[in-house]
Amino acid sequence: MDIKAFHFDMKEMIPKADFMLKLLPEFSRMGYNAILVEFEDKFPYQQLQEIVHPDAWSREEFIRFRDLCGELKMEIIPLVQCAGHLDYVLKHDKYRHLRDGNPPRETTSQWCLADPSEPFEIWRTMMVEILEFFPDCRYFHIGADEFNFKIPCSRCSADERFDLFIDHVIHCTEFVKTYGKKVIVWDDTFRKRESAKLDKLLPMVIPCVWQYLGVDEKIVEKMCEKSPEVWGASKIQNDDRYRGMGSQSAVEKNVNDWCDVLEKFPLQGHIGTIWGRNHGLSQLAATLPQSFYMLAYLAYSLDHGKITDRKAFQKNFVKEYFGLDSAEFIDTLGTLPADAEKLLSYASEKVSRNQEIMEIYTLFNKLDLLWDYCDACFGSNCALYPKYITNTATDELTRNFLDGVRITQERADDLKAEFLLKLSRLFPPVLLKEYIASRFDGMLEINAVWGEIISSAYRNRNL
Repeated sequence: MDIKAFHFDMKEMIPKADFMLKLLPEFSRMGYNAILVEFEDKFPYQQLQEIVHPDAWSREEFIRFRDLCGELKMEIIPLVQCAGHLDYVLKHDKYRHLRDGNPPRETTSQWCLADPSEPFEIWRTMMVEILEFFPDCRYFHIGADEFNFKIPCSRCSADERFDLFIDHVIHCTEFVKTYGKKVIVWDDTFRKRESAKLDKLLPMVIPCVWQYLGVDEKIVEKMCEKSPEVWGASKIQNDDRYRGMGSQSAVEKNVNDWCDVLEKFPLQGHIGTIWGRNHGLSQLAATLPQSFYMLAYLAYSLDHGKITDRKAFQKNFVKEYFGLDSAEFIDTLGTLPADAEKLLSYASEKVSRNQEIMEIYTLFNKLDLLWDYCDACFGSNCALYPKYITNTATDELTRNFLDGVRITQERADDLKAEFLLKLSRLFPPVLLKEYIASRFDGMLEINAVWGEIISSAYRNRNL
């Protein structure tokens, strides 16, 4: 396989540049020779400064990133979305008129392609700035995934929309090719469709087949028939509850499924995807450092085939990347936080390499532990709610769960302060603030509501 890449999705709570530069040699040691960088609004665009996020890396930081990747012989594959996942542009009022759908044009995820001239120019501006900064890249990814053809729009019909979309993708593809680059697209929009225009597009691009719940070989086979070069993409992060770590072992199966497929189809590349959030305005999901174990798991699998002895791999992994003799903590992360707490405490004392990763594991596990406590309290309070509102809950119960409200608030306050103190060294301030709010504010709001309900029940019972 020519390309073994991982996905650096800059929609996420990105690492600070210094932290990322420290991690790059580790990813190279794992066996990766490419990084798919989805820049979003974290690149310091000079022509479109109004879309640049306050936590975007500086040009100097990107130069250091580019130079180190070159030293490590890790190809940078830029990704600039050409049609969908454009919230980072379309959320700005300046570009509201380009949003898909009817007035008031609230759809920020994709632009209307009834008149694609201005959307193309904006995309071209971003793409050219990126290519001028990374002139040596061989590949350029233009996304083209998850475009919604069913949004009501008076400017084009649902039947016209797919043709308009294909025309736009072809236009973008042809433009990138004038720079001598190979063009990559996600495959999902093209899987179940047939058209003459699609038959023109697919031989021009590298379809990257992403499948995260099992792998349908028929889709891979179809893309191999349509295009001379095809890549695959597996999911190597699990954070579907938007809490702390997410189970590491939960995504091993997807990698294993892809290993079976890769034995049958000679794909030229594979990408391990780590989605920082579903789209630019949704809740923050996983961070790249959380997937450190799965990054190693995928890289090893791409080099050696399906891992059949997980325990042996885990033992080698912790020895190689943490200098540890015990890997027990891995399978407890995101699933058994109480067990993980003890194991991580031991590991943190012994770790000799990549201490920052262990610190992230430990902090995020504390968040999972807090959520476990909240689940127990909130679940019990829901069951007790009929008693609370009828004043039939005993004083002992109400005092006990009112105490739980206090404990939740105190633990959350302490953990928020610890997150801010320790993670501010590793992640930039605006995104870190958003991440902390996304993990604690809703929890504490619900906790406060229960505090009012239980306090009211206690007062009414003792009138």
